[in-house]
Amino acid sequence: PACRGGHTVTTATPTITEHLAAQWAGTGYGDLPRDVVDGIKDHILDTLAVALVGAGTPEVTAVIDASVAFSSSPTGSVVWGTGHRFTPAHAALVNGTSAHARDFDDGGGAGHAGSTVLPAALAVGEHAGSTGQQGITAVVAGYDVGYRALQSLGGFAAHTDRGWHTSGTMGSLGAAAAAASLLGADRGSFADALGIAGSFTGGVWAFIDDGALTKRIHPGKAGETGVDAAVLAVGGITGPRRIFEAQWGGLHSVLAGGVGYPDRALRDLGVDFNVASSYLKPYACCRGSHSAVDTVRALIAER
Repeated sequence: PACRGGHTVTTATPTITEHLAAQWAGTGYGDLPRDVVDGIKDHILDTLAVALVGAGTPEVTAVIDASVAFSSSPTGSVVWGTGHRFTPAHAALVNGTSAHARDFDDGGGAGHAGSTVLPAALAVGEHAGSTGQQGITAVVAGYDVGYRALQSLGGFAAHTDRGWHTSGTMGSLGAAAAAASLLGADRGSFADALGIAGSFTGGVWAFIDDGALTKRIHPGKAGETGVDAAVLAVGGITGPRRIFEAQWGGLHSVLAGGVGYPDRALRDLGVDFNVASSYLKPYACCRGSHSAVDTVRALIAER
């Protein structure tokens, strides 16, 4: 192996992160199909709407109260629905929690893509002086990368059945992609951002035993992780390029029993942007409950 730029290079074959970075470091607003732009605008508006409702909930108020002494900054990013400004990473943490607080945020992607990706994108975009078109591009990048990262582990059901909460785990990589896009990362730094985010990703379903509030914080934590990862990568910190494939410590090994699906992760890269993999919710509850809600509503109307 040869050492190059802080990385030990063992193969000339690009890794999953390098493929994703090459795609999104070179993609601009003009490269996005119209239906993708229209679709992501719906998801952005939906996420902002449900976040403004969530911003007033007791759990989000508690997160703000716990953080204000440590995170407040007059030049920070807006904490949605409040008069606060926090450092970008902590603004993403709070705003992602607001978006997910009532389980009304969109689903799909890497779990709840809106509440992981959009808070990271807007927090970084404020500081980077980004345009609306750059913001839209970054959010699409986050949806696409988060979804592809999850597919590399076998998809939602396989990952969830192992006890991982997809919004917290692969949502971190989606948030990192959005933040890296807005920071103008080149393909090397972009890949580093994904590797750093993957190194610190996490989120488990233990909360289901007792209803702990960690579930509502996982998307916000993913946004925080993604912002930090992109900032560090652009600053010169390297991340593992084989974050998925490494036999010891790679995400396929640690999170998926040693089995990875790179073909699923890279299928139609640059052609299918995977915004349509996400959906907007008609009800503020888990999607698995929606059919029951529809049935009860129909019974009430008929009887």
